[in-house]
Amino acid sequence: NNGNNTNGPPNNGNKTNNPPPPQYYCYVYPSASDTVNGASDPTVSPPSAKLTPGASKTFKFSVTYTTVTINGTTYVFEKWSISGPNNNEQTSNNPAQYTFTCPSNLSGNETYYINGVAVFQAQSSGGSGGGNGGPPVCNPNPAPMCPYP
Repeated sequence: NNGNNTNGPPNNGNKTNNPPPPQYYCYVYPSASDTVNGASDPTVSPPSAKLTPGASKTFKFSVTYTTVTINGTTYVFEKWSISGPNNNEQTSNNPAQYTFTCPSNLSGNETYYINGVAVFQAQSSGGSGGGNGGPPVCNPNPAPMCPYP
């Protein structure tokens, strides 16, 4: 059996004695909400991310309805206010984007949260809103809040 041992790869022993360093990850959990009780149908994609150190991921925040009417008051989308570990961003874009970069010097698994809030402003009662293409689009969910069919 002696001959067989010397024929084996010389580095075999070293490889098993030195396991690779553990791989750590960033777990990122974004959330989307609005200031009109969810009537704008705010969403974020992807819903979560698992990143290796140094990797980046861009999250997209969007509302389905930029105009909602609640109890006769019309609210219009103003901006996304997104707070995360890297920085806080405010943008009038819809959808809005937020890029998170996992730190390259992780010493263990880390969890991060990104919170996006769609900020709506009540329209002044002076404007009818009819010139903006008809009555405001109303989110059918929840239905009781909707004066429009």
